[in-house]
Amino acid sequence: MIEATYDIDVDAHEDSVGAYVAALQSAFVDLMVENEGLISTLDELYDEAREQVYGVSTSS
Repeated sequence: MIEATYDIDVDAHEDSVGAYVAALQSAFVDLMVENEGLISTLDELYDEAREQVYGVSTSS
């Protein structure tokens, strides 16, 4: 499980919803998009599943 805490800066946005969405966006980018370890793990799992289910190897 990935867990993190982000500040919700209500003063920097028009309302609390905008501040909440901005914090969620930051968390998503930090924890999912720019997380090289997670991306590598997902790539490996995808390749393994593809080989097991379809018999297709992605390695050269």
